[in-house]
Amino acid sequence: MQSKSFMQGIVPTNLRGNPGHKIARLYKFFNIAKDELLIISSRNVFIWDKTNDSYTEYASNYGGPFRDAVIDSARQCLWICGNQGRPIRFDWMSGQFSRRDDMHAIPNTQAVELDSDGDLWFGTLRDGVIKFDPETGETLAFNPDSPKSRRLCSPR
Repeated sequence: MQSKSFMQGIVPTNLRGNPGHKIARLYKFFNIAKDELLIISSRNVFIWDKTNDSYTEYASNYGGPFRDAVIDSARQCLWICGNQGRPIRFDWMSGQFSRRDDMHAIPNTQAVELDSDGDLWFGTLRDGVIKFDPETGETLAFNPDSPKSRRLCSPR
């Protein structure tokens, strides 16, 4: 059996080998429909139509690099975290990015997960774990090294 590289085996043909293309790193893949795959790179989101072997690229105007992402099926969106400080929401039905600018920044996020209540949990480099309620914008910080830990931060 001949082995294939990650790029050769998984990434659609149209996304490979394009000089100057914006894919610096690929982080996550999500099936969002029978024939559609959502691909997260370090700066962009792509929706690949597997049937037609074509893709649409969506560029965020909120910066990057993106570090992690999680699907929120109930809200039909993707939550993206990274160095931009606030979670970025990508609505794959409209192709629009949005961000909660009324909340406190969550710097240097490295990981995000969605719990069964619809709250987002962010792992950070220096600020511990942050719980974020997308409905209210409230955050709760858990950092055992900080005397201010476990305080509830209201939206600005």
